[in-house]
Amino acid sequence: MLLNSDTELIENSIKFVYERSFSLNDLGAATVRLIYPDGEVQPAANYFPDIGLQFLEVTRLFRICKKYYFSKRPTIDYNKNFTADWIWGTFYFFPKKNLELFDGKLPDTFFMYGEDVEWGYLLAKKNLKSYYFSDSTIIHHSGKSLYKERNVALTKNSRHFIKKYYGNLHCFAFIFLTAAGNFIEGKKKKFHF
Repeated sequence: MLLNSDTELIENSIKFVYERSFSLNDLGAATVRLIYPDGEVQPAANYFPDIGLQFLEVTRLFRICKKYYFSKRPTIDYNKNFTADWIWGTFYFFPKKNLELFDGKLPDTFFMYGEDVEWGYLLAKKNLKSYYFSDSTIIHHSGKSLYKERNVALTKNSRHFIKKYYGNLHCFAFIFLTAAGNFIEGKKKKFHF
């Protein structure tokens, strides 16, 4: 069990997930509903990077092919239980036996921001799932243990993850699409469209 130092247990979430884990033969890892102190729900589970879908987002072509896009990226409701591609490492419960898949320890390619994506990716390769349970909640004082260069680290680690697991061409496409998306967002704010 991994639990960030900036979390606050308001109920016995660890026991809840532990008991739930016995009925899950394909459990890679599990988390619970994370909220900010003001009650807003945090997006603690998500999808793996997908260059094709990123292209549709940046070019706004997802509006034309909505059915395809949303079949690959359905809207996530963090107030319901579901399986995700990966879950945040903030509250990260996993069976001890899963460590045997990684020679006794979780991979440490990334110090922060990206390690949980990698763990989810590697667990998925072993046909194990990442579960998100909304039935139990903890408070996450997100940002209390972070350093100032958070966004830089997120982008850098995303590039590294994509290069390592998807290859150089996908990494180049990610860099280009991220830059294009940032440019478009800047123009959108400036010109209000």
